[in-house]
Amino acid sequence: MQADPTLTTAWDLLRDPQAPLPTTERGAAWAGGWSLGLPPGISTAQWPLSPLHGYPMRHAFTLHVPSEYRGQGQEYVAFSLFVDDQFEELSSSDAVEAFFAEPLTEQRPADASLLPFWEHRRARHPMQFDMQDILGTHYAVIWLTQAAFEGALAEPPQLEGNPLLGDAPRWLHASYVDYLPYDKVRNPGQEAFEWLPANGRAAGLDTAFPIRAQRREDDPNVGKPPREWEDECQESGYIPAFSDEGVALNLERFHAHNHLGGTMIPVQGYPEFGPRYLEFEEDFGGFNFGGGNGQVDLVKMELDWACG
Repeated sequence: MQADPTLTTAWDLLRDPQAPLPTTERGAAWAGGWSLGLPPGISTAQWPLSPLHGYPMRHAFTLHVPSEYRGQGQEYVAFSLFVDDQFEELSSSDAVEAFFAEPLTEQRPADASLLPFWEHRRARHPMQFDMQDILGTHYAVIWLTQAAFEGALAEPPQLEGNPLLGDAPRWLHASYVDYLPYDKVRNPGQEAFEWLPANGRAAGLDTAFPIRAQRREDDPNVGKPPREWEDECQESGYIPAFSDEGVALNLERFHAHNHLGGTMIPVQGYPEFGPRYLEFEEDFGGFNFGGGNGQVDLVKMELDWACG
């Protein structure tokens, strides 16, 4: 795969401290997006549901994407990524799994307990992309227009008490410090942020870490599809971080950065992604990658991760 000469910038994605996330009129502080919190610009019915246990998938982050990386067209300026629960063993629902596996019909289900899932499937967002990893964990991405990105925050569907479902995930009501197993959230080389000390949603879903994009300097791999082995890089000119040339250029300095494009440093093998990709660490959205990190190809809309 050749390099793309139109792609000229890589972006590091930094966070600011956890703060209450405004429902509307968020202003410049939130213009780059946010980690955790609630998603903007979708309806409650469009919030992705787990096809395994039926509850809402957790919103991991919403990212405003610089124009060069808008892999689904320039009108789609941001995306929200959702993840199935990775920190709790929630009970699957045979009825929900079967319903999601069947073709959607225009006829309302005879079982009233299935009605919320029928309405959800009918309301599916037209820019939703579904992904699954090798462990069977489900992810969803919804691309947003600028108007949607600036829109009101969505509330997750209230499905507790549905007889088809088991216990609800704790993140719906817990603070992040109580729910996530991380000791810290930090930018590379910086002091860790303090978690907000409140209980429940006041330090959970109603809060987030603002994201801001910073232009990356002196990355020789901008616009080049990342590959692990030097013989795979002859056509593109990509320089693997731990090759002799990569070591000489100190490309390891980009290790553990959340970023768009440029030098990829996966924990294990390289996914066959193009140059328009996002690489992110676990604390970018409350993931459990076993100490590893993940990547999303923003054109193919594929996700990969590996443990540490």
